[in-house]
Amino acid sequence: MRESSRDEDEIYQYADPIVDEALNWLVRMEAGGTVEASERAEFEVWLNADAAHRTAWNEVRDVWSSPEVVTASRQLDAATPVTSVMSIRRARPGRLKTWALPLAASLALIVGASHFAMQLFPRISSDYSTAAGERREVTLPDGSLMVLNTGTAVDLDFSSGRRGVRIIQGEAWFDVVHDAAHPFHVVGDYGEVQVKGTAFSVEVEGDSDTAALQRGSVDVVHRSVEGQTARLVPGEMVIASKQSLSPVSEFDVDDRFAWLQGRIVIESQPFDAAIAKLERYFGGRVLVLNNRLRNIVVSGDYRTDRAETAIDGLTAAAGGTVTRLPGGILVIH
Repeated sequence: MRESSRDEDEIYQYADPIVDEALNWLVRMEAGGTVEASERAEFEVWLNADAAHRTAWNEVRDVWSSPEVVTASRQLDAATPVTSVMSIRRARPGRLKTWALPLAASLALIVGASHFAMQLFPRISSDYSTAAGERREVTLPDGSLMVLNTGTAVDLDFSSGRRGVRIIQGEAWFDVVHDAAHPFHVVGDYGEVQVKGTAFSVEVEGDSDTAALQRGSVDVVHRSVEGQTARLVPGEMVIASKQSLSPVSEFDVDDRFAWLQGRIVIESQPFDAAIAKLERYFGGRVLVLNNRLRNIVVSGDYRTDRAETAIDGLTAAAGGTVTRLPGGILVIH
């Protein structure tokens, strides 16, 4: 098997491929020096090929001159080797070399700042919410207990005899007071949990909802696919996506609900997945730029209110280092 070179292992690529291309063009076109006519023509072809290209280009170009990028660049100056503009010009399309990682990370993460704003809007309009690293207990109007995990927002519906909670984002655990005449409903993006009295959690994340049962019994119904239901027994979970319900599977109850005791349990997970789990409890963004770290298997037991310390320790154990950028951004390389 061929071993990857240093460049291939540490090449940064933004999650959105179009933004990734725009970032590469920004480095090539805006880093300074004279742009050759052939390169300008190549750029114009890319820019006009798709409206999404122009949108991405305008966004990263605006960010280029923002105060945040200027501050981040100054902070990293001492640690970043000086590289000629002609070396930047020779970067392969769609790829940024190791020496361009700090610049790319600054741009890409700040471009993603709108994501933070979008995450805040649901919390502003919700009935109850938590910030990163926060856990909150709420006694509901019927006496049931609801505990919100980090970065969660929910709306309540307890009018006219109804008992309902809509999870806008994040994860909540419920200990439901038994009332056979008034079923308790928890709704996510794609799934709905129906119970009369039990303890369970529902997590809304990305493009799926996860229902996990601690005790009792629940029925999970797909909200838009008729006839798709699943009945869970303790220690079982099901994932609802836009298309369907997953097969019912078992899970480790202690690990899954460790956050109720303020703990984050990571058991033999790839480094990338472990960092993503810790990032939920961290108040900023974390970007892994060293691909050699991504699949290293790691384990640990951490506190939910010490996520940044956990990220530092896990990264050091895996052989990586952490660079801090303004605005609560951690870059792992």
